[in-house]
Amino acid sequence: MNSCRVCGANCGAPVFQKSAPSLTSVQTVLKCETACYFCSKCGHIQSPDIPELRKFYNTDYKISLASDEFDQLYEFRQNRPIFRTEKQAELVLEHASPTLSAKVLDYGAAKATTLRAVCSKRKDILPHAMDVSDDYRSHWMSWIPDDAQATYVAPLSWNNRFDLITAHFVLEHVVDPIYTCRDMTRLLAPDGKIFITVPDFENNVGDILVVDHINHFSEASINFVLALSGLRASFVSREIFRGAFVIVAHKANKSAHEDSVLNFEKAAVRKSIQRISDYWQRAQELLAASVETNGKLSAVIYGAGFYGKFIASELYGRQKILGFLDKNPHLRCTNHKLPVFDPMDAPASVEVVYAGLNPSIARTVIANWQEQSNRRNVKIVFLG
Repeated sequence: MNSCRVCGANCGAPVFQKSAPSLTSVQTVLKCETACYFCSKCGHIQSPDIPELRKFYNTDYKISLASDEFDQLYEFRQNRPIFRTEKQAELVLEHASPTLSAKVLDYGAAKATTLRAVCSKRKDILPHAMDVSDDYRSHWMSWIPDDAQATYVAPLSWNNRFDLITAHFVLEHVVDPIYTCRDMTRLLAPDGKIFITVPDFENNVGDILVVDHINHFSEASINFVLALSGLRASFVSREIFRGAFVIVAHKANKSAHEDSVLNFEKAAVRKSIQRISDYWQRAQELLAASVETNGKLSAVIYGAGFYGKFIASELYGRQKILGFLDKNPHLRCTNHKLPVFDPMDAPASVEVVYAGLNPSIARTVIANWQEQSNRRNVKIVFLG
């Protein structure tokens, strides 16, 4: 891992390490450590490839395959759940503005649920999907023509074809992000756009622990990848999608040079990495201390996503956990070792609640739950 995946510079020693086991983005447990390396030339943070990476994505990475309807909860808006697919579709329509009868490719599509949501609002769009697994074809067959589907490699006949390409949380997983972006560039029409989302590790501290997220982009490193791929960002935001960068890019002038994006605050990125490393060190210490104090009390974990699973992995065998609390109804139908309750149906015997949520929203969510459920007397344990 001494060589940066983005610019090739030497990364030196790891700036973050956590011993095995590790959690993936689909919350499976791998028997490997988590480590991150920082490139001071381009601002990229990277982790080692996970074991048998190609097999993992081809056969083991079953994202949202629990049911046709499965989706990740993003927020509540006027008491209505907004799922990640709906939020992403809103952003695509607002910021990428597909042209009339646009040919749109969902690159790394999985079930292509975001593209389907976009097409439900724009019937004129011509949908295409590509992924590195055949697992999702059954989800495409009813609404994407056979000749608009591809697995493993997009055909040469698709070169310069697409008015819009979307890549929703793809680049953090790939061994060679520049190759992937160049592949999208070859598929893009001369005046087309690419819509990209990637995790923002500085605003989503859990991203550092996701072992199959082998790339953790700073704004500098994502711009460097675009420059080396013949692309240039026309829009970059880290505010409109919580914990993520949203980028709209287009083909760049050939005279554009990567040196133009290398001027960034290296000390600021290093400081963020140290802050996040300290956060997780404190979180582990806090959980250990909580077991000493509250180990005989009945407990639940609020949040059945990544943060909640991290807490469960730390408490396994050390404290009895009754289950998870989560507002996402889809999670109550999935295969968890512990039951998933609606927060308003939390077991009456609960005495301790571990907040397994992104720290940017954890205190607000827990305070609202305590107020609505009249559980003000339970102990709350936050990760930080």
